[in-house]
Amino acid sequence: FRSTQIMMFVNEAMETWKQLRPDIPIHLLAYIHFAEPPLVPVHPDLCFWFAPYPTNNMHYPLLDPRQPEPWRRRFEKWLTMTSCLGFYEYFHAKPSPEAFYAAANLRAVMRLPNHRNAIIYAEIDNDFGSASIGDGEFGWDVGLMNRWVLTRLFWDPTQDVDALYRYYIQRTYREAAPQMLAYYELIKASWFDPDN
Repeated sequence: FRSTQIMMFVNEAMETWKQLRPDIPIHLLAYIHFAEPPLVPVHPDLCFWFAPYPTNNMHYPLLDPRQPEPWRRRFEKWLTMTSCLGFYEYFHAKPSPEAFYAAANLRAVMRLPNHRNAIIYAEIDNDFGSASIGDGEFGWDVGLMNRWVLTRLFWDPTQDVDALYRYYIQRTYREAAPQMLAYYELIKASWFDPDN
């Protein structure tokens, strides 16, 4: 595996790094070929960003049995290999409730002893110029909800995800909140329907 080659090199380099710059932590991106956990132990002073991209299913948390096997297995293994695991993830400016996925994954990472040193990197697109909602020009009004909820969860993943979505809808849509809540519930039901 490429990840094993990389880790062998990094482990060796870490010995020099710790002598020269012990005050500066190193974070590695476990992305695509490096998302597969290496077959060698990782240096205890390293932190990692785990990037479950591009074939994970954001309908289900990474540890959910319905998650495609490679991603569930990879995440489980990374959780045992390091005490400092963060995320590198792509989210979308769509009304799909991706925050349930994010919250569950972040809660799993919070069980690690060194979770406070983990880093979260998230790219949240706005779909501008794409062939999605309204040709990418009109996704912001409903899609911004995900950005708001995700950023709250990055500060505290233990929060109630549904309550955050509802709070956002109530504050943003005011008199139209009941209709928008009904719209959100339809999207959420469809998102979590395993037959959809």
